[in-house]
Amino acid sequence: MYPHFAVIALGSNLANPAEQVRAALAELAAHPDIRLEKTSSLYLTAPVGYDDQPDFVNAVCTVKTSLDGVALLAELNRIEA
Repeated sequence: MYPHFAVIALGSNLANPAEQVRAALAELAAHPDIRLEKTSSLYLTAPVGYDDQPDFVNAVCTVKTSLDGVALLAELNRIEA
């Protein structure tokens, strides 16, 4: 039913970033074609490159999905928007 495996990195540094990462994980978990397998803790990280911005909240998760890579990317872009 879920033939594909993916590792997804998440991050945000604006407008309550921890809540944004949690909301994205919740949307992934609720998607009928995606099964959330494991989720890391949330990590606070300093920006790299352009340093004049707030710290980031980052996490990573693994999923199994029936979506191919292109369709999964489209869903991730939809969630990000």
